Amino acid sequence: MKPARILLLSVAIVTGGLAAFLATRGGDPVTQVVQTTQVVEEAKLQVLIASVTIGVGQRLTSSLVSWQDWPEGAVRPEYITSEIIPDAIEQMEGTVARFEIFAGEPIRETKLVRSDQGYLSAVIQPGMRAVSVSVTAESGAGGYIVPNDRVGSHWSGSRWFRNPNHIGQH
Repeated sequence: MKPARILLLSVAIVTGGLAAFLATRGGDPVTQVVQTTQVVEEAKLQVLIASVTIGVGQRLTSSLVSWQDWPEGAVRPEYITSEIIPDAIEQMEGTVARFEIFAGEPIRETKLVRSDQGYLSAVIQPGMRAVSVSVTAESGAGGYIVPNDRVGSHWSGSRWFRNPNHIGQH
């Protein structure tokens, strides 16, 4: 073998040995500070939630709602809790959902309407109007229109109403 290769091989072996020595030498061990944290269980309240998804216009029953533990810090004032209304499940019986309530979502009175307020008030959005129309089997929608459908209306009366404030609209 040529002396240059022997010299290169011996330098490589010495360098590798020195690296291994420094890696295993260790020196003083680094002191590690171990922090222990104590988990404190937050106080919980019973909140009335939807057990299953409740659709618009659906009447609440005791099988659709249930009590669930909720962290006290996450309870909003509009949630129904067992401290405020202990018999809420019985009181909510028959109320109508104005909006969809998803499974696991806390029940809020703003999403409900009492049955003594009427069903129509539960499904009409604020600012909208409802009109009573006599419907027969021949003139009805025949089940083709369901809740949450958007429908247009056409007036086919014989009178033309003129309002000076709304010229060109009919």
